[in-house]
Amino acid sequence: MSLTAAVQDLFKSAYEFIASIFHTIFAAFASLVHLFESVVLKIVAVVGSIGTFVLGNFIVLSIGAGLMFFYLQRSGKKPAAALKAKKTN
Repeated sequence: MSLTAAVQDLFKSAYEFIASIFHTIFAAFASLVHLFESVVLKIVAVVGSIGTFVLGNFIVLSIGAGLMFFYLQRSGKKPAAALKAKKTN
């Protein structure tokens, strides 16, 4: 092995070392960005699911409350003719 080949291999190794460091830093940054994106998407999905659940319950309870309200309104009012017919004094 000649001296020039050894020096050339030394510079090549130094270049590959520095390139691998930059590649590692870039990969770590890209992984952090991907992690942040994934966390945000999961949070949005969970909030959307909770919102859908709450909205569904609100709709069902509103329908039930409306039906109960109309039932109580309807059963509380009796026709006047029926009330007069029941009195036997």
